[in-house]
Amino acid sequence: MPKVSNMVYGVWDPDNRIYGSIEFMQGWPGVIEKCFFPVHGGKNLAWHAIGEKNPEKTPRRGIICLTFDDHHCQNWASAIDLFAKYGARASFFVTGRLSEADVASLKKLRAAGHAVGVHTLHHATFPTKTPTEAECERYFNDEVKPQVAAFKAAGLPVNTIAMPNNVHNAAIDRLLLSRGMKRIRVGGKNFARETWRNSAGFDKMLVMRGEGVGEYYHTDIDELLKRIEYASESNSIFTLFSHDIAPDAKGVNMKREWLEKILAKCASLGMEFRTLED
Repeated sequence: MPKVSNMVYGVWDPDNRIYGSIEFMQGWPGVIEKCFFPVHGGKNLAWHAIGEKNPEKTPRRGIICLTFDDHHCQNWASAIDLFAKYGARASFFVTGRLSEADVASLKKLRAAGHAVGVHTLHHATFPTKTPTEAECERYFNDEVKPQVAAFKAAGLPVNTIAMPNNVHNAAIDRLLLSRGMKRIRVGGKNFARETWRNSAGFDKMLVMRGEGVGEYYHTDIDELLKRIEYASESNSIFTLFSHDIAPDAKGVNMKREWLEKILAKCASLGMEFRTLED
């Protein structure tokens, strides 16, 4: 039995060998993101959340957050029609300085319903050691503040950030959130189910951890589509990140073919596309 303050249950039944029914408590208000009941497979199980709010009005379909990093503004904008085909919205985090062409592309993305955020001025990795308050301030002043000001001057106010190389800690998180950032995106190479949360907790998620998509992250697109289906079944939030979008993308970038498969899968499951600005 887990501790009452750390309720972690679930069903792992990918071969659908378990028969029966399950009821579980929804959990306490305020920690709803820790109280969902994940079921992988389980096609022969009937399950019901006791105390679920308005179950008839809250379909279990899940939330997908697609995010892209670095400085590929023109290529991102070229995928607007593909996103629109599936009613999808995404978040784009830019590193470096903005050219006129960058601004034009980012404004096109905003006009199409996508979100734009910062990825620091020099793509500087935050120190992994325990930082002092002064070091946090220095990082913010050198890497984040100039970008925020430049975006605002270009008519692109921003309130979200993706941390370079996904490095962060509680100290820099607190500072960023206190200086106008609404959400912070980090991530990693490997899929980690513990980073998922029930979709009802989306508004309370200030730091979101994504799964990398690309050859560098050893992405198996068929396996990824299965995990997206699992996210929908368990009414979870699933965050993905990549860099460029191109037909022949290598390394840390997203193949356009993969992107279309992801968008089509999410749309077919009725998943909700959300940006980090939502």
